[in-house]
Amino acid sequence: MDRIFHNSDILLNIQEQLKNTENEMLIISAFTKLQGLKYIDTNLNSTVREKKLLVRFRLDDILSGATDIEIYDYCKTNNWRLFINLDLHSKIYLFDKRRVILGSANLTPSGIGLNPNHNIETAVLLEITPLEEEKIKELFNQSFEVTDKLFEEMLLQISLNEKKHNTENEWNSIIFNTILPPIKVLWVSDMLVSKSPFNLNLLDSQTLNINDHNSSNIVLIKKQFIKSKPYRWLTDSIENEAYFGQLSSMLHGALLDDPRPLREDVKVFLSNLFNWITELGIEEFSVDRPNHSQRIRRII
Repeated sequence: MDRIFHNSDILLNIQEQLKNTENEMLIISAFTKLQGLKYIDTNLNSTVREKKLLVRFRLDDILSGATDIEIYDYCKTNNWRLFINLDLHSKIYLFDKRRVILGSANLTPSGIGLNPNHNIETAVLLEITPLEEEKIKELFNQSFEVTDKLFEEMLLQISLNEKKHNTENEWNSIIFNTILPPIKVLWVSDMLVSKSPFNLNLLDSQTLNINDHNSSNIVLIKKQFIKSKPYRWLTDSIENEAYFGQLSSMLHGALLDDPRPLREDVKVFLSNLFNWITELGIEEFSVDRPNHSQRIRRII
């Protein structure tokens, strides 16, 4: 059954598979346009009840027009479950658990060949095993299903960007931390060793992807810190408030290195995190010392 095809043949093969799909349709496409999704629905049998779509949905994807923000409302109205993963690059079309088209074609008019001047794309049609099906579905488990609350926050940021003519091309920390999967485990190499964000050493610059040219750009450093694994672990570990000793024990348990790091080293890592949050003015948390131990409290 394996077939390799290009360009307009991609659309023909998608059409053929849609006609033979009876129960389940799963699409993974970094970029998705409303026209492409409507085309799928128009050609999909009415018997299909399970419909899922996974997109990348970065703010820059929406602002640049690579993905339509309108797909969320369309999905709600037409019984699609919409998931997002900011690291997504895959393009996969899964029909009834056993047939899959994968390749370079996003679910856009140019990607699947709806436009006369479409992209040059390549895809392959395959029969897959149950194990391969589970691997594809695991991508949905590693992603976040969009909710009304999250979508409203996204619309608010897009609106603010337009009103202020903002050049910001990434979601704010509230959205970012909601979308990303929780960080349960860490490695010592993930941790920040600089006591202050105003005095970065080379190792932390590499961890945060800060080059020499931007080593003093505190706005960029703050943005990268919020995206870092240690900070994300911290946000996932605190419900309302936590004390230094409690978090130190939790962090020691989360670090998987063998041999395990010394507890004194773990305390230094956590102290650095607290210092960065304070010096960068992270809006989500406040750090104080009501008694003998430092405390961190969630504000937002």
